[in-house]
Amino acid sequence: MSAIYPVLPRPKSVQIGSVTPSIASETHSLRVQTRSRNVHRWTFKLTYMDLTRDEHATLRAFCLAQRGRLRRFLFTPPIHAAPRGVILGSPKVHGSAFTRDPLDGVMRVVTKGWIPSVSGIVKAFDFIQFNGHSKVYAAIEDASSDGSGHATLIIEPGLLYPVADDESVIVSDVPFVCSVAEDGFADRLIGGPWYQDVEINLVERL
Repeated sequence: MSAIYPVLPRPKSVQIGSVTPSIASETHSLRVQTRSRNVHRWTFKLTYMDLTRDEHATLRAFCLAQRGRLRRFLFTPPIHAAPRGVILGSPKVHGSAFTRDPLDGVMRVVTKGWIPSVSGIVKAFDFIQFNGHSKVYAAIEDASSDGSGHATLIIEPGLLYPVADDESVIVSDVPFVCSVAEDGFADRLIGGPWYQDVEINLVERL
């Protein structure tokens, strides 16, 4: 997979969505029981305004090349490519130290290789990816490195696949594997050279 979603033109707005399906049932006593399906997907709604013909052609030629939802490509969301955290060091997974708490369901992954004793080295909602895995996760709490350069990352969703010792942790310019969400498109050309309200929906697809 070598296709990369166009960086330019930049969208006017980016709506990031998170889908975590769950199953809920209600008893006769009106108690609600829920359980997770252990799946998750990111979605992106990109809106473009006042595109020139050349800019529009760049986007739509790329979409046509994907043949609807058939093909996958890499997409890095604008703004979110840069993490909120300090991100110092060369982080890697520490041993096989990942756990899901049986009580609250929280997934914790212990990492190493950070610059020691840095507060906020990863911030909540920084995107995280483990080398060799296409799934993207997000930190749900701030994390700091200790005196040994270790940091425990609390992430969602839970790991889809186990991570291995020394596996690199990607925290900057995290690429999402996506496809377009629809098989077709129709855009409006308003009053001459401008395409307005061009909307492209992407969905994470592993």
